[in-house]
Amino acid sequence: MSGEIKVNTEEYLSEAANLTSALEDFKRYSETVIDGLLTNLEGSNSDFNDSLKKVLKSINRSAGPELTADIEEHLEKIRALAEQFARTEEELTSAIAGGSRHD
Repeated sequence: MSGEIKVNTEEYLSEAANLTSALEDFKRYSETVIDGLLTNLEGSNSDFNDSLKKVLKSINRSAGPELTADIEEHLEKIRALAEQFARTEEELTSAIAGGSRHD
């Protein structure tokens, strides 16, 4: 029984590039939009605005950086996996082409 295992490493790397682009968009959003909202809320006095300011500041300080760090960690794992698949494919191709010798 013979079968092929195909792993499209280019697709992994392409999706990693898409995720990197989305991450950069998110970083810009969290840095500029949230800061802009906070600036616009300055001088407003209401219980709702105070609560909203606290939530936005919390997102800016903790959730945003934590989320981006998690995504960046996953991106590194995706890239490492794709590189390992490519190396393994090269090694197997070389072993098959050269024949396997057992001494």
